[in-house]
This record gives sequence, structure tokens and C-alpha cells, in this order.
Amino acid sequence: MREETITLIDLALPSDLATGKYCIYGILAPKDESIFEVKEQWIMDMECFKLSESDF
Repeated sequence: MREETITLIDLALPSDLATGKYCIYGILAPKDESIFEVKEQWIMDMECFKLSESDF
């Protein structure tokens, strides 16, 4: 198992996005597999963040 982290998504948000709390949900599944047939192998995660006026 990997000990280090890897950046998977570099997300650019629009400047007119409303302030508030946002969450990103992700599911990692094996490549080239039918995702619903390997559901027990999924790795699911969620990361939330809050945007305020000072972030823009």
C-alpha cells in the first residue's frame, strides 16, 4: 500500500461561485472494470471546504 499522497484533481473554481460550504465526493475503482461489479473494492472519500469572500 502507498504511504504518500497523490494529487488526483486540480480543481479550478469559477470566480462567481457563491460563498458557502461545498463538498466533493469521490469513488476510486479498479481501472477497466465494470464499477458496479467491483463495488466491494471501492474506496470512497469526501472532502468539504468553505468559501468566503476573501478567497476570491
